[in-house]
Amino acid sequence: MYITGLYHRFIKFLVLNFLYTFVLKILSFDLGKPDTISTALSRKLLANFAAPPPQYSNECIENDLPPAEKFHPPYYLDILKREHAKGHTIKPIKHQKPIPKNLSCPSCLAPYTFIYSNALSYSKKNKKVIQKYRCKICSRQWLKDRAKKSPVFLCPFCQYTLTLWITRKEFDKYKCHNPHCWYLKNRAHHYVYRDYFFDVYKLQLASPGKPLVDLSRIHFSSSVLGLALTLNVNYGLPYRMTAQFFKDLFGIHISYSTIYTWTRSAASLFGPLVCNIPISTSNILVIDETYERYAGYWGYYYATLDAVNRYLIAPHFSPKRNVKAAATALVGALRRIQNPPPQLYIVHDYFSTYFLAIQLINQSKLFPFTLKSLPVKGLKDPTRTPNPYRRFKNIIERYFGTAKPAYYDTRGFGTIKGAIAHNILRAIDYNYFRPHQLYNYQPPLILDGLQSDNPIEKWNRLIQMAANL
Repeated sequence: MYITGLYHRFIKFLVLNFLYTFVLKILSFDLGKPDTISTALSRKLLANFAAPPPQYSNECIENDLPPAEKFHPPYYLDILKREHAKGHTIKPIKHQKPIPKNLSCPSCLAPYTFIYSNALSYSKKNKKVIQKYRCKICSRQWLKDRAKKSPVFLCPFCQYTLTLWITRKEFDKYKCHNPHCWYLKNRAHHYVYRDYFFDVYKLQLASPGKPLVDLSRIHFSSSVLGLALTLNVNYGLPYRMTAQFFKDLFGIHISYSTIYTWTRSAASLFGPLVCNIPISTSNILVIDETYERYAGYWGYYYATLDAVNRYLIAPHFSPKRNVKAAATALVGALRRIQNPPPQLYIVHDYFSTYFLAIQLINQSKLFPFTLKSLPVKGLKDPTRTPNPYRRFKNIIERYFGTAKPAYYDTRGFGTIKGAIAHNILRAIDYNYFRPHQLYNYQPPLILDGLQSDNPIEKWNRLIQMAANL
């Protein structure tokens, strides 16, 4: 009897399990999900009346709108008026100890005349005594070094307050957690805004600094200076070999450190020439970076080229490979463009900093045109997916193949300013000296007064032009 009871229970279990599996298969649900039959039935019935699930948009993030910042007016005046209407007048404080006159309340923005010098507090983090302050109007108490208030951003799609999600080295990331946001329903992910710690309007290309010497007052003729730049920059001879060249062929004794000083000073003069002279470009630019060694560290050389005209627009050297470096290289190149089209296309690889830099520039409204991202995956795509923009990416790779041999001969730079000067001089050589097959073996850029084929004369004229800028 006991065995028969177990047998019937086992058969009952198999029948119920079969029915359960059969119902779930009819409802087209995955067996791996721990859903009951009632939950599956309710989901199946609601699916007939609910809206279709949001489809992910392949539109890149460079078109995302910036958030609206919530404005906090100085409402301490409103508090004073309200208290005065009640018959209570808040009078200014007569301080016994002087306090900074530029001090204001972080909450109501009351001036220093309404702020108490409250007490002293010892900071374990800074290991020093910090002054406490207290507002007489709104009773807010704070420390001087911690008076900053995080901004309040609103989602541009639903006006929902963005929440501080995560903090990085370059930015604070805010996120919209509204489940009914239009962005979430149409993009299948939450709206995210990055508040960067740098100002995109103040980004400038790397500069080697002031000239080490005045090239118009050196103890050698301009021909010697032009020949030294020709040998070192155009032909890629190191400083010691250039000095030996002068000694063996002309009997002129010049130290290699003097030649280094000349090239550094020339690069300082040519910096505005490379960065500020407006040029006409096509509507397709290509940007990429490569590694270079300086002072025992790895740096990153960013180059922005015109994909159609094949000339270098702006070189930039950065010790970091981040969003700020990519944005600086792009902003420096875009500032040179004369009569730009309404939309520019930027060809780059899939490194995330380029997407974020393009998004930052579009959101800042720094230029009267917009940028469109055209990413290309690597040097070779293992999936062999045809990409019409890969040929533009190969152009900048060929440029790095042209510029890198001169860097390999240096075996790295002693200082970061030396690396910046080297890249500026390489840009001058590539644009104004090096013959290009596309231009019938002529340089891609020709300035007024630089039609000469003599490189020594060209260098001297460039120095005169750069000194007059």
